[in-house]
Amino acid sequence: MIYELKKSEYHRLKPILLSGFQFPEIYAVVNLVNSGWIVADDPVNPTSAFVWAEGLKGFFLIGCENNISFLEDLNHFIDHELNERLQRDVNWVEVAGMHQGWDDVIKQSYHCRNVKQSIQLIYKWDDHQAVEAI
Repeated sequence: MIYELKKSEYHRLKPILLSGFQFPEIYAVVNLVNSGWIVADDPVNPTSAFVWAEGLKGFFLIGCENNISFLEDLNHFIDHELNERLQRDVNWVEVAGMHQGWDDVIKQSYHCRNVKQSIQLIYKWDDHQAVEAI
């Protein structure tokens, strides 16, 4: 089952934020600095979560990528609740996995959704050289 976390419960995600790429957008939502919402596998001890970052109009998958029940429930959430939650008809979404383990899982678990992959270049402010392509 997937649970929408209350804003007062977002802090419970902090342990799973320690592994993987440190997206500042996720921290901003979790710390209530930026608007968004979060659904997770467990409201008390979440191990996997789907984070909506309102400013980016995009999603992040965080935590354990091998959580089969979460992946199945997320598919149901996308099919039956996402349009209502975003208050519009959704034909596509942008999703980033917090670590590389999510890449294969997204391709395998959501292959019927015509997943397309792209590369994001990240630059340092000080010397404007690419740091990492993800």
